[in-house]
Amino acid sequence: MGNPAPFRILADHERDRRPSDWRLFEEWLHVAKGRRTLEWSRGLRVRLLPDEQECTDEELAEESDPAEKIAVLEPDVWGEVVRRGLNVAVLAAVEAQALGGLVVLLRATGLDVVAAREGPRVLVRFDDGTADVGEAWRHAGAGT
Repeated sequence: MGNPAPFRILADHERDRRPSDWRLFEEWLHVAKGRRTLEWSRGLRVRLLPDEQECTDEELAEESDPAEKIAVLEPDVWGEVVRRGLNVAVLAAVEAQALGGLVVLLRATGLDVVAAREGPRVLVRFDDGTADVGEAWRHAGAGT
């Protein structure tokens, strides 16, 4: 197969759910951090975007919307998400339907989780029967 591009590996992971693909992509993320990983062919940028000044990564990061913290997954929950190859699906569920989408996805895949407010944060953990499920679902956006 040669040396597949990083996003080819990510696409393979999304399609086949092989944990090894995700580990390889994560390794690339760590190695590539802070490096220039995308370059224009000589003269192509000027031909396609003659009136735009190229921004640095830092400038682009400042322009983007800041991330919103939705919830904290306990390590054992996250470990099960990774083991089942749900990493990308979890991000998509949160992006589409916030915390409610996350809880619905995890429960639909057989993970008995509850989202409960603990101080200023929402914690997603395995349901051990001690949480007020009505309160937890309200915080997850699935209740009234």
